[in-house]
Amino acid sequence: MAEEHRYLGPENRGSPTIRIALASTVLSRGDTISNLKVMEDELARISGQGVDLIVFPELNLVGGPPRRQTAAEELLALAEPLPSGKAYSAVRDLARKYGAAICAGLVERDAGKLFMTHFFCDPSGFIGKQRKLFPVNPGKPGWADAGDHLEAIDYRGFRLAILACSDFLLPEPAILAGLAGCSLIICPTDGFDLANGQIAQKLLTARALDIGAHAVAVFGHQSHREEEVVASIACSPRGEVLLSETCTASETRTDIIDVVLPATPHRTWGNAEIRAGILRGSLEHIARQAPDGPAGRCPAGSAPGKAGLVR
Repeated sequence: MAEEHRYLGPENRGSPTIRIALASTVLSRGDTISNLKVMEDELARISGQGVDLIVFPELNLVGGPPRRQTAAEELLALAEPLPSGKAYSAVRDLARKYGAAICAGLVERDAGKLFMTHFFCDPSGFIGKQRKLFPVNPGKPGWADAGDHLEAIDYRGFRLAILACSDFLLPEPAILAGLAGCSLIICPTDGFDLANGQIAQKLLTARALDIGAHAVAVFGHQSHREEEVVASIACSPRGEVLLSETCTASETRTDIIDVVLPATPHRTWGNAEIRAGILRGSLEHIARQAPDGPAGRCPAGSAPGKAGLVR
């Protein structure tokens, strides 16, 4: 099923418009070949509709985030380097075949570490990636390592950030994206039922409004039960909900939306340099005040004043 929704920000007419497809797909745990086939099926189905970018759910190539330690261990065999691995190469070939940019996710292996990574490529090849900054609830142990910075990606005259699931549910990564001048936040996300989806929609709206950027989220699912789940959400820089769709857990649904993305985002809350200075000063103060206390502890691979630096 493919639905189409159009939105043109009135304050930005004349700026580049990008057509985004949000593919809420049924994922197969640990089966990269099946998940690649689902990607190609959706790309083929929307071919000819002028889609510039298609976004798939969180870790879609490996079947979504594991919910149990045993499932996590099964995913380790699928980990690969980026951008030289087989799964990435297959996605790049799809981008070339269908003439669209793609955001997809996998388990990245690098220097003995494992990351929940989402990458962005188009027919020209690899453009950028984001290692998930909060792979688990901060402070809890997990199988994946945390990314140590936000990677702003420049594309077609604007800047975007990939904030997967908890990276947009928590405020810090979106603040960094705003400070980096991003006009678009892409949020590949795990499966959410309707109750949790309402919370996710409120948080996505808050992130978009706070930094003056468009935000789009797409949700994956593994269940084959006929229950209703969240499919996709899109919000404007003014905090408007442009798109909020559901589907059954056994259904793949793709929604298409047009948005205008100015090279220089409208900032509701003022000067980015001032806000960055406040963050730096506050982190340094927290580190001095309680470096070993609860307020001073940071996720593995990070430290106050270092983690989350924009590159």
